[in-house]
Amino acid sequence: MSDLGLQIARRFQPRHVLIACGAVLALFLVLDFGDAQGFSSLRFFDLNDSEVSDRISLSSMVIGALLLCASGIAFSTAAAARGTRAGFWFKAAAILFALFGVEEILGIHSWANQHGVSWNVSYLPFLVVAVLAWAEMARHMESRQARLLSVLGIGAFLGSAMFDAARAGDGHAYAVGEMLQMVAASLFLVSLMVHAHDPRLARTVEPGRSGDLTVLAAFVDRLDPVKLAIGAAVCVFALGVMGSISHSVDYMRVFDVNKEQNYASVFSGLALWAAALMAAFNGFVRHESLRARRWWLALACVFLYLGLDEMTALHEELQHATGIWGQTFLMPVVVVGVAAWYMILKEIRSNDLATLLLLAGAASWVVSQGIDLKLNEPAPWTMVPEELGEMAGSLLFAFSLLVALRPLLADSLPAAERAAVRPAPPKSELLPAQ
Repeated sequence: MSDLGLQIARRFQPRHVLIACGAVLALFLVLDFGDAQGFSSLRFFDLNDSEVSDRISLSSMVIGALLLCASGIAFSTAAAARGTRAGFWFKAAAILFALFGVEEILGIHSWANQHGVSWNVSYLPFLVVAVLAWAEMARHMESRQARLLSVLGIGAFLGSAMFDAARAGDGHAYAVGEMLQMVAASLFLVSLMVHAHDPRLARTVEPGRSGDLTVLAAFVDRLDPVKLAIGAAVCVFALGVMGSISHSVDYMRVFDVNKEQNYASVFSGLALWAAALMAAFNGFVRHESLRARRWWLALACVFLYLGLDEMTALHEELQHATGIWGQTFLMPVVVVGVAAWYMILKEIRSNDLATLLLLAGAASWVVSQGIDLKLNEPAPWTMVPEELGEMAGSLLFAFSLLVALRPLLADSLPAAERAAVRPAPPKSELLPAQ
């Protein structure tokens, strides 16, 4: 399915996505306000830029993720309009969405500003090129609503850049600038989703469960477990090496595997979120009713919370705020997680490899927690293998659920695709208006 980005976008209603983005922004505003009022346990939720050598900001991660999603839809739209001016500008816009998304997550220009590079050099030229490309992208959108949302997104992004320029060289971003950037990223994503619903861009997949299975099967088919495992192993090895160096040779917080809001904690958190996504997909494919999916959804929610905790150390912050041992706040989550894990283990036991990986993931987490409880204090160097064990366990969970999912979709895709895919419109109707 070459138009996968468009097909995924069509499975969602743009207004629902806009409401969800608004809710996330409102949550960040409330938590940032709480942090400003002295609730230090909320400091990881403040609206602040990342800085490549110091921290990975949670708000910057959300903005970067929104821009990367917009990039994926724009690339898919460009492929549908290949060989036209519209295709060129959508591809240019997609590249710039991706570049700004990665830059936002890492905070490269913030690092450059802190080291004496002028904002006029590190950010302004790229901003000018991006605004031009995004304006041309908006001009080639068929829907008036999509054009309006894109223009509003450009305006919000320019507003955020003004605040970014005003604070260049400071250690902390202005919250209003980060807020405007999140608004801009949300508007760009929703505008492209509105545009993706234009039936002339690509073939139409039947709404409902059969169409969802078709798109989901195409997505999962692109996830090669072997290649992903190799890439994950390389990342874990690199993080382990840098973490060891950080602890023993030249300390850098951003590589400290025992700290939050850095490369190690973000990677570990994203591994758990990947496991949550695979759990949700398994539940959807295996069962049609929410009640039947309850254990899969429970496991997905546990992984989501643990992933957030990995990135923000919520349980440790609650310990500092209340004086109660931090692990106490994790116990209810762990109880639900163990129960859900056991029920899932029974459901996938016919898949030997998936079962083995799920057991290995649990064993890796148990060993890492044992190291945390017994060895970290007398032997601080054990923090590195402990954190790597958690990463490995989270990845094994994700790979287990991916391995369990792939055969199910491989069996269901042919029937779903035959039932769901309508004939494509004539080629002359595939191109957006010039």
